[in-house]
Order: sequence, then C-alpha cells, then structure tokens
Amino acid sequence: LAENVLEPTMTGRALSLSAPLTVLGLRISCSLAEYFAYAARRIHPDVRLVTRGGSVAYDAILQSREAGGTWMLAFAMPRHAQETLTAVRVARSAGLKVALVTDLALGPLKDEADAAFVVGTGSRLVFDSYAAPVVMSAALLQAMTDADPERTQARLEDYEQIAEEHQFFLKD
Repeated sequence: LAENVLEPTMTGRALSLSAPLTVLGLRISCSLAEYFAYAARRIHPDVRLVTRGGSVAYDAILQSREAGGTWMLAFAMPRHAQETLTAVRVARSAGLKVALVTDLALGPLKDEADAAFVVGTGSRLVFDSYAAPVVMSAALLQAMTDADPERTQARLEDYEQIAEEHQFFLKD
C-alpha cells in the first residue's frame, strides 16, 4: 500500500496516541519487539507486548482493541512466520491500524500494513544482523517522544526518581 505508507514522524505520533499500544514480535522478531516495548514503556502509559503466536496473540490483540487501542506495531524479520501474517490480519479485522518494521519490500505482510518501514538485514553471517531494524525502532521511539514531549518528560522524570529510590542501576 505505497499510497498509505506513513513517514516515521507521523507513525510515531499515531503510535503515541494509541492507548493501549500493542507491539507484536513472533519467533526471531521477539527480541526486536521486546526492545521497542521496553523503551516505549518509559514514555507511553500502556504498552502491551505480544510475543506468543496463535490464539494467545489473537486474544491479546482483541483485548487491546477493546481497551481503546488504535495501532499495533509489528516486527517481521526472516524467516517470516505465517502466524505473524495471521496476527496482523486479526488486528486489522478488529479495527487496529498496523505499522510494520520488516525487510520485505513486497508481499502479503507489507500489503496488510498501514505504515511499512522496510529496513535491510545483514545476511553475511549464519544469523542475520538486525542493526537496521533497531535503528528504525529508535527512530519511531524518538518520534513518539516528539509527539508528546510533556508526557515524555514527566514519565522519564518519574522513572528516574523511582530508579534512584530503589537503586535500579549501579553508580558510575
């Protein structure tokens, strides 16, 4: 849907407004979804991570939509799982819009997305490198922070206070 592809800034704004925000990553894409969700929880009040496929994913997606969510961010890296495509279709049929981070320039996954970000993967090693998808994730996170800087600042300050109080991190 080339005519429906949104730039990262617009998509970040849309993701920021979706409450809850669902983040999907199945199989090898799980780690990308976990990274994004971990960071997004610092700046967004309700991020729901889905890393199990099948009916468990469908339940989570439908519950997110019923709770008022409007967008799902999906990660789909090689080898592209059929269950990811099915989950994306479930989300769309439930009324969620889908942003997709993938390496596929063409195909059914990209065809189902409202916003698609095609990023390269390094394939010279036995297991692909996902440096570019991580950079794309960081760009979307930045766009989310830029969309609501006051909420971002307040949430980050609250987190830092709690982290300091409970000594989450080692002192440098």
